[in-house]
Amino acid sequence: MQQRNGSETDRFFAGYVQAEYKLGMDWTLFGRLEGTTNARSSSYLELFPHYITERQMLGSRYDFSTNQAIAVEITNAESLSDDFGQVWLQWSAVFP
Repeated sequence: MQQRNGSETDRFFAGYVQAEYKLGMDWTLFGRLEGTTNARSSSYLELFPHYITERQMLGSRYDFSTNQAIAVEITNAESLSDDFGQVWLQWSAVFP
């Protein structure tokens, strides 16, 4: 990243790990952990105050047909400017 009075080296790393556990034929439990190292000291990421630096998510998915599912996710997230929680309800479908 270039600045008017010189150059700056900016390093950060983002990653996640996700696990799923199948319950029977139709139900799946899942969870995901996301994180970013050095996010608070990154001049580049400061340009995006709503950038998610950490997230913990748990959810469940019900496959009610071959091509359709409904999922519920509960999330705790931290951004550079705020901490918040979310609840998601999502319907997914594949159309031939």
